[in-house]
Amino acid sequence: MLAELVDHVIGIDPDKDWITAAIIEADTTRFIESARFSADRDGYARAVVWADEHTTPGERVWAIEGSASFGRGLTAKWAAYAEAYGFSRLGRGEDAAVTLNGGFTRAVGAHMQFDIEAGRGVTSSAPDWFVAGGFALRGPIGRRR
Repeated sequence: MLAELVDHVIGIDPDKDWITAAIIEADTTRFIESARFSADRDGYARAVVWADEHTTPGERVWAIEGSASFGRGLTAKWAAYAEAYGFSRLGRGEDAAVTLNGGFTRAVGAHMQFDIEAGRGVTSSAPDWFVAGGFALRGPIGRRR
């Protein structure tokens, strides 16, 4: 179990311009802190300094999300997609969890969609097989800085 190896998990969600980071206590999953940094050399350096302020080097693990996907509209409301995604575990000798999956989405109005997907892990750290469903809402969540 990860909580036996480290004190904190730092989750990273990268995109083109920003990385969003969140620190969680490994044993309790209690949220500690989150921050957003520019996706460049200076932003990465600031993220490490920020992590040093809230965690102990050697007692934390970084989990970095990444994905690539392809989608295609089938009708005005239905679409299909395929994607590969993974989480890199930087530390303690763990390999990345990489998954391949595909599914269908169904738009409901202009701001909501439902989806169903199935997939398979391609590394030992990923789940063997899974089926999932969900929904997404589009709209302003908060003020952008």
